[in-house]
Amino acid sequence: MSLFVLVPIALALAALALSWTPQGFASLPTGFLIKLSKLKGKAGPAPSGVAERRLAVKADIALVDGSYNPADGVLRDDIVLALGGSSVPARLYKPGTAVPGAILLYFHGGGFVLGGLDEQERMVRELCLMGRAMTLSVGYRLAPEHNFPAAHDDALLAYRWALKAIEEGRLPKLPLFVAGDSAGGNLAASLCQMARTAGLPQPAGQMLLYPVCDVSRMDTPSYRAFGTGFILTKAEMEWFRDRYLSSVDERLDTRVSPLLEPDLSGLAPALILSAGMDPLRDEGEAYADRLAAAGVRVKAKRFVGNAHGFAQMRRFVPAAGIALRELARFMQEGSGQP
Repeated sequence: MSLFVLVPIALALAALALSWTPQGFASLPTGFLIKLSKLKGKAGPAPSGVAERRLAVKADIALVDGSYNPADGVLRDDIVLALGGSSVPARLYKPGTAVPGAILLYFHGGGFVLGGLDEQERMVRELCLMGRAMTLSVGYRLAPEHNFPAAHDDALLAYRWALKAIEEGRLPKLPLFVAGDSAGGNLAASLCQMARTAGLPQPAGQMLLYPVCDVSRMDTPSYRAFGTGFILTKAEMEWFRDRYLSSVDERLDTRVSPLLEPDLSGLAPALILSAGMDPLRDEGEAYADRLAAAGVRVKAKRFVGNAHGFAQMRRFVPAAGIALRELARFMQEGSGQP
């Protein structure tokens, strides 16, 4: 058999080996990252302290997400969202080469413990450009230094600040959207519920990337299938939960478990993107189903063969760009942009 036949066969077998998992085939780049994650785990114990984990996640994101282009035309300012004696740091991004058609309030992921404005830089800049949206990336307080409901209080403060800034002309009168990934998706979803309770107007839309929707249980089929060995683990989710919450009873609070809210009517139109190989997949998709049943306009999409956090794996995973284009399109359609 000639090399012209053997080489393609060998490459195909190598691709299959990288993509295969006991729960089915991942996309090729996701399969590579899953196996890389397992190899890193075998190289030594995972960092157990909060400070060590924060450094580790910063390094991991830098590896898989890549850097942004400093000549992308985005204008950035570090600002403070101050309201009623409280304040939250944030970064305001403007698409320097385009007239903005929307405003976006973005909350980063990290289990309410990890992550921050720096780790979200590339993704938020890209969203700003794609969606032609002035974007506020919110640096909410993290646990365990600040327990529940600190992050949720900061999210609501940021939303109130944005509404007030639009009303007073410090931000343009454009449709205001909220978005977030993972724990940030939880904050965006909960924010819509908290705004309704507080009598505030709903945002123009809520965009949730593989959101945390229910910390009261971690026994869904997706938790059972993907709770170990698929980048985000059940043990990590328990670690995050136990650092943010102070009691078992708080797991039932609808701010941290928005899926438990009995009435989801009257909330903002939603775009919910889930990852096929993610412990959080089922709760995010269940939230989409319940919103739709309550009469909320919902678009839901599952990224088959991808793992939790794929939108921040831009250097390796093509689905990252596709997901951001989905968010940008949702904003453009919701704000009437061409």
